[in-house]
Amino acid sequence: MAKAQGPLFKIALGLLFLLLTTAVQLEAQTIGSLIFEDDFTAGSLNSTYWDPFITDNAANGWPWNTAKGQPTNSSAISKAGSYYLDYDLPSFISTGTGLTLEAKKGSTAKGFTWTGAVISSYPDTRFTSTQGFKFQDAYVEVSAKLPYTGNGSWPAIWFLAAPGGSGAEIDLHEGGFTSGSVDADRIFACHLNSSGNVQYLIDAGVNLSAAYHTYAMAYKQGQYVKIYLDGTLMCNYTVNIPTGPYFIILNNGVASPKTSSWHSQVNSSTASPNYMQVAYVKVYNLS
Repeated sequence: MAKAQGPLFKIALGLLFLLLTTAVQLEAQTIGSLIFEDDFTAGSLNSTYWDPFITDNAANGWPWNTAKGQPTNSSAISKAGSYYLDYDLPSFISTGTGLTLEAKKGSTAKGFTWTGAVISSYPDTRFTSTQGFKFQDAYVEVSAKLPYTGNGSWPAIWFLAAPGGSGAEIDLHEGGFTSGSVDADRIFACHLNSSGNVQYLIDAGVNLSAAYHTYAMAYKQGQYVKIYLDGTLMCNYTVNIPTGPYFIILNNGVASPKTSSWHSQVNSSTASPNYMQVAYVKVYNLS
């Protein structure tokens, strides 16, 4: 039987509990009302808010829009033979019981050996008429089950500056990055792509493809970008924090051999098709 603890221990334990409880309450108080939610239960993608393309007028079309000589109403996320092997097609997107983004070997797009899938909340009038969705001073939460990333799959949750905003790309998570002997499927990779900040490659301790996980980011303009996995703070940026609105990109892509020094590689074990599944996207105000 364990020895009974004295009163000083109990007081210290009580103070620790109070501090932890207060910290949780303070963190919870920063999250305000729900301002956007999509659980992808409708029979088709909600075209009011989502494009089945990567679109960004600020990038002057490249590498975000349709390349010449390719199928219409589709988009490359990089030129053929560059970092990515896939070309995105709307037909590789399905909804109803959540969102499924498919990646499959073989493509109708010239120069691309895989076909992938992407959705973007960028307001768009070129491919479709989409109102889109943007956020600032917000907490964004994505529940997702990723494909196995140890063999070249490259699922990603990204944020880019929306019209009226300025600032660097924010990578909530990118799958497939390598770090020493750790299985790439366990690596949580996040990045604020601005001066003075670095990409963190963190051993999550779990295989991220084995189940759904909650990926989240708190963005307070000019103050901080905090990135979480299943409620645990993974990355905290406080230097050169952007201002203005951002939009969301969810992508299931495949890496090319050009990424061999820092990303897992496509090989004979790469599943075709593989799937990135998203249960929901939620966005809350930050008070």
